[in-house]
Amino acid sequence: MWHKSVQSASSNVDLHFGLDPSKAIESPLQLKLVVLVLTKLSGGALSVDNTAPIVSDFLVADLSLARAIELSHAGSLALLEFVWARSRRATESSPWGAAKLLGTRDFYYRREFSLALVQAVRRADINIVQWLLRHFTACPVDSDVVEEAARGGHLWALQLLETDKSHAGFTWSNKSLDYAAEGGHWDVVRWLHPRVGTPPREGFGYGTNVADYAFTQNNLMQLKWAVAKGFEVKKCEIGEECGAVGREDTWATVRFVLEQGKELMWMLTRAGIKAAQVGDLEFIPWLMDRYVTGPDSEGERRLDYLLDAAGGSGHISVLEYLLVHLNKVGFQHDPSAAMYAAAKNGKVEVVKWLVERYLSDASVDLFRGIRASRVIKRKSPTTVMDIAASHGHLEVLKFLHRVDATQRKLRKRGDSTSPPSHESYRRCTTNAMDAAASHGHLEVVKWLHVHWREGCTTFAMDNAAANGHLDVVQWLHENRSEGCTTNAVDQATSRYCRMSSCCRNSSHASSCGNRLKDRKEYEPNAFVKGQLSIVKWLHANHWEGCTAKAMDGAAANGNFEMVKWLHENTKAEWTHTVMDEAARYGRLDVLKWLHANRSEGCSPAAMENAVGEGHLEVLKWLHANRSEGCTHETLNGAAKKGYFKVCQWLLEHREGLGITLALDSALRENHLELACYLYERMPVNSIRYGKSFDDMLELSRLELYLI
Repeated sequence: MWHKSVQSASSNVDLHFGLDPSKAIESPLQLKLVVLVLTKLSGGALSVDNTAPIVSDFLVADLSLARAIELSHAGSLALLEFVWARSRRATESSPWGAAKLLGTRDFYYRREFSLALVQAVRRADINIVQWLLRHFTACPVDSDVVEEAARGGHLWALQLLETDKSHAGFTWSNKSLDYAAEGGHWDVVRWLHPRVGTPPREGFGYGTNVADYAFTQNNLMQLKWAVAKGFEVKKCEIGEECGAVGREDTWATVRFVLEQGKELMWMLTRAGIKAAQVGDLEFIPWLMDRYVTGPDSEGERRLDYLLDAAGGSGHISVLEYLLVHLNKVGFQHDPSAAMYAAAKNGKVEVVKWLVERYLSDASVDLFRGIRASRVIKRKSPTTVMDIAASHGHLEVLKFLHRVDATQRKLRKRGDSTSPPSHESYRRCTTNAMDAAASHGHLEVVKWLHVHWREGCTTFAMDNAAANGHLDVVQWLHENRSEGCTTNAVDQATSRYCRMSSCCRNSSHASSCGNRLKDRKEYEPNAFVKGQLSIVKWLHANHWEGCTAKAMDGAAANGNFEMVKWLHENTKAEWTHTVMDEAARYGRLDVLKWLHANRSEGCSPAAMENAVGEGHLEVLKWLHANRSEGCTHETLNGAAKKGYFKVCQWLLEHREGLGITLALDSALRENHLELACYLYERMPVNSIRYGKSFDDMLELSRLELYLI
């Protein structure tokens, strides 16, 4: 019976609101219980049908029209009508809330029209747009509305707003041209252009990227139109469809721009790279004819990028054409760029082809050293074999090993044609095993251990542990003597994703388990949880200790199981950062545990971190149980993000929080309800020249008007 009563109450209230059940208010359970309790307390004098409007009237006092639109079913006006009626009854003596602001403040009335219209246009809901136009008068159509319509391609909304005479006109926006073009809504772009015009090119500001988007989309018709209207192609990416197989003249936009007679070296280079990557031997010769030649010209310097692209993509025919053409026209070029790219990407056939072509040429250092900072964080030079090992390409390593062995035999007999200076770069260094271990390539590590004497350094085990490769750590422990340092545990506990490019881009990514994510997503992630097993193994088998970085880093990752384990099993130094970071993540359970089990405490940053993420319960606990307090920036941090309840609590429980700065931030971030709330609580003498809130709103983006 009780269940049916609750269900009935919920149904009546939801129907009264016209709510979308999938977008319920934050505490729908509370709403059901309030209706039920009021009905029970009234002794039957009030029915659920009578109670629902009363409760609803109370609840919508803080509900904005924009939020009401977001909660409503498509085309439903019930909740909007209710919020509107509630605001019409509001007076200066009414309790503070959004309804009062809408009914009594002109600035909020205008802003709410804009925000609600943005939400209605975003939903493509013509009924709600028409409702807003009927209920609001003399409000300008803000640039945000124009931009939202452009972004979504809603030409109907722009046309409807233009023909309606109830509003106070448009605020046109240059951004809208860019948004419409970016989305490929060229009907909207062409409709907007006579009204917005072609923005000036100076400064490359908003609205000047229309031709860029047409170019990137490989849309020749719209590109020609944009150029005719005064838009220019600036530096932008080559479109994905350029070079696509099975499409007719996929380079049409590139040809069109370059045939205008402009020397756009960036376009030549990017188009050349894309053509080399897809192996387009028909288009590359056309591009080559347009490269600017001359002593140390930019064209010659950038041709190595094309060799890199062809080598890395495995297109030997393109690579051969480029090298023959460059020799023919006398361009300076470096085949080692192609060798590096081929080894990095595991293109063993390209590596073999380059070796056959250039190994006997004493003038070409095919294996020249490059900086290891492109592979791992080292300063020493590295080699092609190091690159291949770093990315796990064992077949490339085996081939290069055979080449080196053959060349050493020839040198012993005096038959080698390569200079002695080339030989060291043909081999590998300790960077090879270090990087392979760091990236989890165990088979490569084993092969290098057997075939090369260079070995590795402590970097290998340190970074294998940091990146979650327990099998590599165990193998190194059993087969190598270099060991590890405190960095192994420090980095294993703190690294949330120090992932190499090979892990992101190669098949190894599926087995590595590492993913690039926001830190907040990492607590449930298997990679972070797996780090605890690595630290436990190191503790049992190869313990070099750890430093305060371990605890601080584990806390910064939100990995508090690791924090507890380190507390119980290590004697390393701790700092207040652990508690500060627990507050950032809203981990009240961890804060209580640290408070009870550790003596380092926290700093004022703990409260600031909690406020910055909107953790009100954490804020309350810190206030009640810790004495570190916060700074005058705390309120400002909450105001910037629009955390109304957090700001409200801070003003009631803390002092000296810099309310003037918080008000300025709320205004600049368009949190108008919060800004009005802060304004009403400011000391009179803190407002310069006695400005009203409306005056301050107009000036908020032009000057600092508070002391």
